[in-house]
Amino acid sequence: MTDSVPAHLTIVDDVVTTGATVQALAEVALQAGAKCVDIWAIARTPLAHS
Repeated sequence: MTDSVPAHLTIVDDVVTTGATVQALAEVALQAGAKCVDIWAIARTPLAHS
């Protein structure tokens, strides 16, 4: 077992609302040594119409 982070990570989320959760996860992964983080989502909430 290794304590290092893979260079390329993919985060899969069921629903993205604001993106804050995946943003925080990506930032931590990059700080830990990842070079690239992809975010895949199954769905997103509708955008607010202003």
